[in-house]
Amino acid sequence: MLFPCRCKPLIFKRGFTLSELLISLALLGVIAVFTIPKILITQQDSRYNATAKEVVAMISEAYLRLKQDKGISTSTSSGDLSPYMNYVSVANPASEIDGLGDGGTSYTRDCDITCLRLHSGGILKLTSNSCGGVTAFGGTSATHSISFTFDPDGLPYATAGGTGTAIEFLLFYNGRVTTRGEQAGYANSCFSAGGPFPSLNPSWFSWNR
Repeated sequence: MLFPCRCKPLIFKRGFTLSELLISLALLGVIAVFTIPKILITQQDSRYNATAKEVVAMISEAYLRLKQDKGISTSTSSGDLSPYMNYVSVANPASEIDGLGDGGTSYTRDCDITCLRLHSGGILKLTSNSCGGVTAFGGTSATHSISFTFDPDGLPYATAGGTGTAIEFLLFYNGRVTTRGEQAGYANSCFSAGGPFPSLNPSWFSWNR
């Protein structure tokens, strides 16, 4: 006896054609071209921002240790903090780092006084101004400060691989640390300045990031 077949009929589903696959790949390529660089830049900015905050913490700790060991005076300079800092080596005096506020494209800063190469690969310049001698606090008020310039990639902009503007931190006599870009009014043994100068803060830096 023959039984009726209960099998489901075969259904052939249409797949993608070669041209459709190529168009999809082309669209993915276009999306990647526009998104990947932005992702990489965001990651780089986050890394720079994190290392800059580590530098601020190192400056603050070095200041407290110096204050405890030897005391702070009007003649205290950024170089006095170096024995209390964690770094790899002293950079070659001929080394250059990025300038401030312009992407490092128009000028650089040299290491004619003292630059420390850090474990992160960045360079910390201990004195930004010389004025015939090492810049010191020059006073004991809340506006007297010494400065530190940090270049996160440790390279001048013109050098292959050199990217990112440097940032300048101000350490005040009372131990407070801020950026030159946000500080209104400060002085040291070299000069006094107004401010703030927001253009001197690089786009990659934010206290809240």
